Amino acid sequence: MLEPSGVDVYMKDPGFEVDIRVDADVGALARVWAGHLVWAEAVRSRGIKLEGRMAIVQAFPGWLQLSHFARILQPAHAG
Repeated sequence: MLEPSGVDVYMKDPGFEVDIRVDADVGALARVWAGHLVWAEAVRSRGIKLEGRMAIVQAFPGWLQLSHFARILQPAHAG
């Protein structure tokens, strides 16, 4: 559950209405978070799938902030 005050993960359905469902390969989600994979590519490759109202689905990528270390963790480019 995502709220302005923070995020909670439930092992059992807490009974709230679902606004958006995120199905993600944990590796793809981690690579996006670390800045190694752009959001659009993760979605195109089906590593991340979203279901829900269009306005929420479109807003979701803006809610996922990059790791504070994302710039540091960028892979080195062969030169």
